[in-house]
Amino acid sequence: MNQSLNQLREFLLSLDKVPEPIHASSELHALSSATDADVEVDLERPLYPFQRAGVAYALHQRRVIIGDEMGLGKTLQGIAVAAQAHKEGRKTLVVVPPSLRLNWVREFASAAPWLKVTVVKGNTVSRIPKADVVIIGDSNVDLWSVTLAGAKFGALIVDEAHRAKNEKAGRTKGITHIARSIPNDGYVVLLSGTIVVNRPSEMVSPLSILGRLDRVFSGKRSFLNRYCDPVHNGWGWTYNGASNTTELNANLRGTCYVRRKKVDVLTELPAKRRAQVSVEVKEEDLVAYRHAEDDFRDWVLSSKGAEAWSRASKAEVVTRINALRHLLGLAKVNNVVEHCENLIAEGEQVVVFAYHSDVIKAIADALDEHGVVKVVGGMTDQSKQGAVDAFQSGTAKVFVGQFTAAGVGLTLTAASNVVMAEIPWTPADAVQSEDRCHRIGQTDSVMAWWLTVADADMPTIDDRLWGLLNAKHTTVTAVLDGFGVDLGAEGSLLNDLVEGIIGN
Repeated sequence: MNQSLNQLREFLLSLDKVPEPIHASSELHALSSATDADVEVDLERPLYPFQRAGVAYALHQRRVIIGDEMGLGKTLQGIAVAAQAHKEGRKTLVVVPPSLRLNWVREFASAAPWLKVTVVKGNTVSRIPKADVVIIGDSNVDLWSVTLAGAKFGALIVDEAHRAKNEKAGRTKGITHIARSIPNDGYVVLLSGTIVVNRPSEMVSPLSILGRLDRVFSGKRSFLNRYCDPVHNGWGWTYNGASNTTELNANLRGTCYVRRKKVDVLTELPAKRRAQVSVEVKEEDLVAYRHAEDDFRDWVLSSKGAEAWSRASKAEVVTRINALRHLLGLAKVNNVVEHCENLIAEGEQVVVFAYHSDVIKAIADALDEHGVVKVVGGMTDQSKQGAVDAFQSGTAKVFVGQFTAAGVGLTLTAASNVVMAEIPWTPADAVQSEDRCHRIGQTDSVMAWWLTVADADMPTIDDRLWGLLNAKHTTVTAVLDGFGVDLGAEGSLLNDLVEGIIGN
């Protein structure tokens, strides 16, 4: 009998213990929307006060969703968590959309350059490189999940985490498997300003990844029944509605969710901000661009000579450089569209500026379902004003303009987000385009998003133009205003641009 009891006792002890429930805390609820908090994380780029509050929440709860609106610096808060993890002797895995891998590499280099960062790519699983931070695209994270789960990461950061809302998708399964390998005292941080796009049921997978679906909401079935307004359609139950949403928000904020809106922290932010977003494009598009750049370099060296290229027809040089800009403009259309759709999902209207007509058309066509107006060359003043009126009234969610046709004289204050799909030639074109939103009548902080094509091997013409515009703008503002204001980047138009290309 005693032997049987001992065996039963050993069996019961071997079972996984049911985790204790987590109850919402009023203190955490307050911190989830706080505009400042004390946190000891040192970065090369200082955190805004509200970002400190977000990091403080994440470090305290360890498994959280940072759901700030786009433009409030979720990436920097994620890097701060990685820096703290490193201080504790933990490695960090960062899962991001594939097009943003290099952008995260650059953000780490800017904010925490002491961390060794590496990127893993491809569908052939191999050994994980030694590094403080490993970055992987979410498109193949499922293939790597077993290896990554065994690599003893102490922190997991998932960017654009709403992409993992489908529990049946390989991306979601892979991230969930890795998240379960993170120790209890480690960190799992999901970054998304649109963690719920349509309905509360979209929270099921993110909460499961965090390990909070059971401990906070007593499991999937309980969550769906309580918050998703179940309806029996004659064949079975559907959960496409919403119920008890105030209670849901309170439980989320009190356990695992941070959310701040621009209007809440506007007083802390400059009136106009710029963010350079380095995006990766399809390999075949990048190869085509590099071939064209090589052809341009050969043309300069063989036809004009490295020292004498400037004697060539300026129009001919500009035409050839514009061909390079054109290739990258077309290559990143999908990136621009995805960025705009993320903003629209947060209830924002968006202004997009580009240079080439087919780039403008491709962007407008892809976003047509949201309501799009365009202002391009050749339009009458009446047609332009009609487009502006439709946008300002909210009939159209997207305004797509060509730099010279739409960059001056128009008021587009219905939006506070400007997306630069291509890089203009001059600082004046850049500032004028941004200022269509940043003008009298604007009540929000304006964010200009500059999407530039990245290549790990060498700079693209996007990189070069961004850096040169930054340097030129510093010089111009120093003359006009008495002090230099840059475009928000580091780096040193036609001579410099060509010399940069042929110098590689």
